[in-house]
Amino acid sequence: MQMNRWTVVLTGSVVWMAVVCVGWANGFRNPPESATGLGALGARMTAVTDASAWSYNPANAAETAEPSVMASLLLVSGRSKFEAPDGRRGQTTEPESLLPNIHAAWPLERGGTVGLAVTTPYGQSTVWHADGPFQYVSPHRAEMTTISVAPGVAWPLNDQLAIGATANLYWSELELRQRVPWAMQTGVPGLPDGETRLKGDGLGIGASVGLTWDATARQRVALVYKAPFSIDYEGNTRISQVPPPLAGMVAARSDFDSTIKFPTIISAGYGLQLRDDVRLGIDVEWLDFSRFSELPLDVGINNPTGLVPPTVPQDWKDTWTLGFGVEWDCDEQWTLRTGYLFMETPIPSTTMAPTLPDADRHVVSVGVGYTWGAHQLDAAYAYNIFRDRDVRNQMQPAYSGTYELASQLVQVSYRRMF
Repeated sequence: MQMNRWTVVLTGSVVWMAVVCVGWANGFRNPPESATGLGALGARMTAVTDASAWSYNPANAAETAEPSVMASLLLVSGRSKFEAPDGRRGQTTEPESLLPNIHAAWPLERGGTVGLAVTTPYGQSTVWHADGPFQYVSPHRAEMTTISVAPGVAWPLNDQLAIGATANLYWSELELRQRVPWAMQTGVPGLPDGETRLKGDGLGIGASVGLTWDATARQRVALVYKAPFSIDYEGNTRISQVPPPLAGMVAARSDFDSTIKFPTIISAGYGLQLRDDVRLGIDVEWLDFSRFSELPLDVGINNPTGLVPPTVPQDWKDTWTLGFGVEWDCDEQWTLRTGYLFMETPIPSTTMAPTLPDADRHVVSVGVGYTWGAHQLDAAYAYNIFRDRDVRNQMQPAYSGTYELASQLVQVSYRRMF
């Protein structure tokens, strides 16, 4: 009987911890990497031509007229609330996260531009109260950090056509923590809870290619391809406070290995110069999230035969995003921006878990830029309007209920031209 209880809890503590860590806003993705991209949210493929173009459409970096370095800091504030049919309630804590990004572009004397982008394109964190509604069946802390280092090159093929590309080296780390009720497992009252922690990191290699075509003096078309990549995580599993009755079955430390497949992203953009001082852009994206159909899982000697399955189904679906953005140059110094984006969630109800409470959303944004001399300062704000997610057919019944989501973003970018 004790072994049956242990199987249930460790399966919840380890298998589901590994599953839920990877699901964040819009699947794995973080918000845009610069305030210029966030302000004109739905027009990034054609409108963003500063150094941060490496992150959206590297072909646009070919327009760089002078060397520049751009530093951005994004504040993400989000909260998730949960209510179960049986009345259990809870909400996430530590709602704020800071994401830094750096871009640089350097035009060459004979044409073309080279540069570098150091960004945080994937990952956030979700923290529930450890004694909340998912106690013992879901991680109370799940953190994922991904850093991309991407050298890039952009080249004008002629007066109308430009091409650009980046080579991306990714480093990612994930950490998950879940309480373990030793008193329930051993039948010994008063034993303190333990904690299961998975921690690992790994590397991945990807690339992006962009093409920008000025079809007429006032119309622009862009195509961008971001290659899929995978990261193999290696690290360790640690289980604390293992009581003597289970010391022979559960090791305090063992290996942890997993693999996450990140999506192909294909984007297209159309830009129109409405007036000399007003630009409109429309973007559409397709994301191949169905690559993430299952999660392989190996927790070493903490995974005796039959306790944890070698793979966990995910069944994510491919998704689309669609949006538009407008930029208005008020004068030589001030620029105003606004944008809209609709984003589908790739996560089906059957595999959605507390640390990936994602849903379809509408995002609206506003931004402002100010240029003086060799300096430029941009700021942007975006608000996410989510649909409440009613989950009734989850694989883990304790996760079923209504998820209410809220999120807003504030970003500041500073660019220095030389």
